[in-house]
Amino acid sequence: EGLKVWSRVNCRRRKVRCDRRHPCASCTRNRAECVFPVSGRIPRRGRDANYHNPPGQKQAELLGRFRRLEAMVGDLSSQVEHAAAVSQDDHLLDSSTSATLSETGPPGQQPALYNELASGNPSATPGELVMASNGELVVGNRFWTVFCKEVEDIFEAVHGSTVINIDGDSGSETMSMTGNKRHTGYYKFLLRNASTAYKQEDLNPLPSQMLFLWQIYVDNVDPFMKVLHVPTMTKVIRELRGSYHALGASMQALVLVVSLAAIMSLNAEEVYVNFNIDKEQLVSRYRLGAERALEQADFLNDPDITVLQALSIYLGVLQHTSEIRAGWFLAGVLIRVAVSMKLHRDGSYFANGTPFEIEMRRRLWWQICFIDSRSGGLRVSDCKLSEVMFNTEIPSNVDDASLEPEMSEVPVVAERWTDMTVFLIRCEVWRLSRRLQSVVTTNYTLPADVNERLELFQQFRARIEDSYLKHLNPNQPLHSFMATTTRLFLTKVDLILYSKEHSARSTGRQPADTLQDDKAFMSSLSIIEYIYSLQNEHGWSSWSWQIQGRQPPWHALRVVLSQLCTRRWGPISGQAWSSAKRVFDSLLETDRTDPRHQQLSVLVSAVQRNR
Repeated sequence: EGLKVWSRVNCRRRKVRCDRRHPCASCTRNRAECVFPVSGRIPRRGRDANYHNPPGQKQAELLGRFRRLEAMVGDLSSQVEHAAAVSQDDHLLDSSTSATLSETGPPGQQPALYNELASGNPSATPGELVMASNGELVVGNRFWTVFCKEVEDIFEAVHGSTVINIDGDSGSETMSMTGNKRHTGYYKFLLRNASTAYKQEDLNPLPSQMLFLWQIYVDNVDPFMKVLHVPTMTKVIRELRGSYHALGASMQALVLVVSLAAIMSLNAEEVYVNFNIDKEQLVSRYRLGAERALEQADFLNDPDITVLQALSIYLGVLQHTSEIRAGWFLAGVLIRVAVSMKLHRDGSYFANGTPFEIEMRRRLWWQICFIDSRSGGLRVSDCKLSEVMFNTEIPSNVDDASLEPEMSEVPVVAERWTDMTVFLIRCEVWRLSRRLQSVVTTNYTLPADVNERLELFQQFRARIEDSYLKHLNPNQPLHSFMATTTRLFLTKVDLILYSKEHSARSTGRQPADTLQDDKAFMSSLSIIEYIYSLQNEHGWSSWSWQIQGRQPPWHALRVVLSQLCTRRWGPISGQAWSSAKRVFDSLLETDRTDPRHQQLSVLVSAVQRNR
């Protein structure tokens, strides 16, 4: 058969050269179905709508666009003058307690482009200056959208449009001009357009590996994402025997997501030793299989608890990579599907709910709350879930063995360490984070007096200590890991509240408060030592994936190093210097390009001179 007129669908989608035979070489090599489009047109360069306009009119349009850019920059200049006078509390909590920073310009000021917007011009949305977590002034995303669009229009007016449009392709795919390759699978499986270059069988774990992967998941992931009933799932895995096609679409998605989560919880060396393959390659393979399975489950149109469990685990591990924001964006879809299934309503309000179903619904909803709390540095506290939005209760502190699908009686709550203890600590931390959010924003109603806020924090701290931490066995690695993680969080909150209290009592210029400095110094030192232990304690390596994707302790390092520059050298100073230096030296290469790293480098040099 002769050459086809068109490149096959998958070659066009993957942007690879097609020999236009049937089947083509690429399809034959990848064992994929070779499908050619039945019609289409040759890609043509789009022309500017003003192609036939006279030169004088083009010149006038260009001048108008330049004036708009000048007005946008002028509006930002006025905001810089105002923002420079506004101080920001540099103490930031974990992502679950991130503060929404001020995004407004000077009171009463309406930029000129806002007036243009009111007149009906859709391109006049300049954005505003905001304060980044590193203390720098940055410009909101809306500004760059408009600014880049204006510049693009100017180039198109001068050189003509360079957008290439291909009709007949099922999806409009854009190739980055920079050549950067980013994972876009999560968009494709939502749109039911996941890659078809591989057969599903090639993406599934080997049957001989499935039980091993499940045990890794139970040990490393399940305590933190307690959305599965381990005995029930173990039975499914044991009866699987490689027959993935025999599972329903939702259960198949869950099994493949569990496999992905298990691999992502291991380090590169563990993956290579156990699977004889690079971790990156295996993660890519399992991730594609999980995303295709989620697509086939069609959770947007036909959701059920099983597929939501799969999606919550998928997003949960995704947020411990460099794709925290992507995970939070997709969490919006998960939340809306969950609300459509009334997971935000406690199962006890429904007459036909069994104790087992009620508990599993509670676990799933609270895992969704955890996912929603990590927004990747976005200042969007007002857009996150809060307790006023739902009445789903915290799950019961019971072991999985005490729960059975057929049970009719509510299980007895245990006052000891159970399979749920880690998850319940996360629930309490989430609640505390949301209730104390008003410490750095004004959008939640809490006592205005700082002392009352401190009292509220102490009550929660005592509750966590009494209900959970006192049952921990320090000789058990997971117990000690959770104790350190929890106390790290509480130390951060304590430092912020203490600083707020000190600021509220201070008026005008006052001499340095030695007690305040000592409190900040010791708390920051504890934070540094906690983080170093979590990253480097050998016995905790199974759960080190939990702290991946988090920011280094920039503020704590700055406090310790700054005070070491002026303190008299002693045993405490020596301990602090040793702890701060080893954390500073262990920063990743990606962190060394951060401006805050350069600031810390100056402080490190100053401390070395002061010793």
